[in-house]
Amino acid sequence: MTSMLGFQPVSRNLQRSQISLLSRRRLHNLLGMAAASGAGVLLLIAEPARAQYSIENGGNKITIWGTGRTSDNSGVQALDTPSPSSTLENTWKLIAFPNDYITTGNKLPTSGPNNNFYIPGTIPSNWAGQTSGNNTPVTLSGVQYRWITYANWEASTGSTFGTNPTAGYAQSYFTPALRGPAVPSPLPVTYGQTPPDYYSYIAQTTFTPTVTGIYDFSTNIAADNFIEVYLGGSVSGADSLKPDITGGTKLLSLATQNGPGLFSNTILSNARTTTNISLTAGQQYYLNYVIRDNAVNQSGVDTFGSSGFIVGTTAFTRNDPAAAVPGPVPALGVAAFLQQAGRLRRRIAKRG
Repeated sequence: MTSMLGFQPVSRNLQRSQISLLSRRRLHNLLGMAAASGAGVLLLIAEPARAQYSIENGGNKITIWGTGRTSDNSGVQALDTPSPSSTLENTWKLIAFPNDYITTGNKLPTSGPNNNFYIPGTIPSNWAGQTSGNNTPVTLSGVQYRWITYANWEASTGSTFGTNPTAGYAQSYFTPALRGPAVPSPLPVTYGQTPPDYYSYIAQTTFTPTVTGIYDFSTNIAADNFIEVYLGGSVSGADSLKPDITGGTKLLSLATQNGPGLFSNTILSNARTTTNISLTAGQQYYLNYVIRDNAVNQSGVDTFGSSGFIVGTTAFTRNDPAAAVPGPVPALGVAAFLQQAGRLRRRIAKRG
């Protein structure tokens, strides 16, 4: 089955506020004008039910907020207590998962408003930035991030996803020790082959440029065991064993092998770069992350281990000759913008 990545349900907050489409468009246009003017305005953007991003440098840089950040990007999320537990992640969304192999009532949501990822309280100590396995924040360029994963316990236990204090681990949903009513039989994979067989799931975030141009994409990223990043494209096999992205632009692939030093700091700290990406102002783009979890043999037992991913410093930076920062706008222009933006915000607030 193939489904296009397009419409997503509007978040509950936006539904409650009953903001008109016209008002939201007008506000977006005003903010875009400010970014394009080079007036020194830093725009913090929150798309409906999506991960956030920032528009910087007059629109010539788009910073994608990484995993485990707070909803306003002011810091890294704190872990819920008691430990171990899983903390609801504020921004990233799950859009495909092997739900064909999970019983009714235990399938993971892959559309809003509850298709969330979680910050596990306990992760393997050999993942990047870890020593104790307590999902210690990873610092890159002075900013902290955390590893995240999908919900990995049965909804039939009566616990809300993200609040079960006994299931705060990054272990695969399909690990034999965890299988129960949710996953009654093993996944149809072949163990011991090279490269390893796997199942996959897909995470997504979105952004909207304010300046048309040619950009370079750079990111610091790690995953268990393999991750690909696509700009755009469509989900194929959304509920199958191996959901994937077809079409779009593949920005990078990163594979990490099992063994000593798995997911070392070197893997995460070295930024990956893809150049010459064409972006159009005002167009919404989707970043799709395909994560694969390898089928492995551990101590003579065929199984899946842990799975998760971390996205650190990530940005689209304009590189074409026209990317020079424009001069300051006249004071009258800035004043006019601020006045109009203030009026529109007051109107939106009254409707809320």
